[in-house]
Amino acid sequence: MFLDEITNSREETLKLQKRIDESKIAVFGVGGIGTWIVNGLKQIGVGEIRITDPDIVDKTNLNRQLFFSLEDVGKYKVDVLKEKLKDANIFPFKNKVDEKQNLEQIISGCNFLINCADSPSVSETTKIINKYANKHKISYCVAGGYNLHLGMVGPIIIPGKTKTFEEFLNYQKKNDNLSYFEKIKDIKETGNLGPIAGAIANIQTMEIFKYLTGKGVINLNRFAEIDFMDLGIEWREF
Repeated sequence: MFLDEITNSREETLKLQKRIDESKIAVFGVGGIGTWIVNGLKQIGVGEIRITDPDIVDKTNLNRQLFFSLEDVGKYKVDVLKEKLKDANIFPFKNKVDEKQNLEQIISGCNFLINCADSPSVSETTKIINKYANKHKISYCVAGGYNLHLGMVGPIIIPGKTKTFEEFLNYQKKNDNLSYFEKIKDIKETGNLGPIAGAIANIQTMEIFKYLTGKGVINLNRFAEIDFMDLGIEWREF
C-alpha cells in the first residue's frame, strides 16, 4: 500500500515489491546500528539478510542494541537474532571484518552491503568491504556512524557511479577541524542511547529502500550529520 502511493500502477508496485523480496543484503556488525538495520530490512520485506559479527552479547549492549536481553548475555549476537527473528530469512556468520578473513561466502550474490562494523574503526572495516564491493560491483553504505548526541546517515557508494569511499575519507580529513591537534587520549567507547541508534538506523534503512526501489531522492555523494539535542541536520557534499 505504501508503494502504491509512489508508483503509477499496481503492476509497477508488484514489480518493486518483488525486487525487494528478491534482494540479498549483507550486514556487517550487529550492534547499536546493525540490530536496528536488520529489523528495518525485515520490515520492508528484504528476502535474504546475511549477518556477520564475532561478538557475544554483553550487558553493556542492552541500552541501545535491539532484541537482546539479560537472558542473552554470553550468546553470539548473530545466533540470538536468528532465533528471535524466526519469520525472517536470516543467514548468520561469525566472521570478523578483517584482512585475514575471507568474506566471499557472505558477499557473493548480494545486491547491497551495509557496514556497521566499527572495530578497529568504521573507516578500516569499510576499506575492506569496499574492495569486495568494487570487485563484485555491489553498492554499499556506511552505516556505523554515531557518537554521543551526533549521528551520521550515509553515504551510499555505487562503484563506477558515485564518488569513491577514498574520496569520502579525503573530504573528512580535509574538513576535520581537529586534524591539526595532537591526540592526547583515544577514547574507545562513548555513551549512547537506543533512540539515537534506532533513529539513525531507520533513516539509513529508508535510504536503502529508496535505492532498491529507485523511488524518491537518493542522497548520493553526500551524507548527513544529525544533532539529536536540537534536531539540527547538516548535509555535506563530497
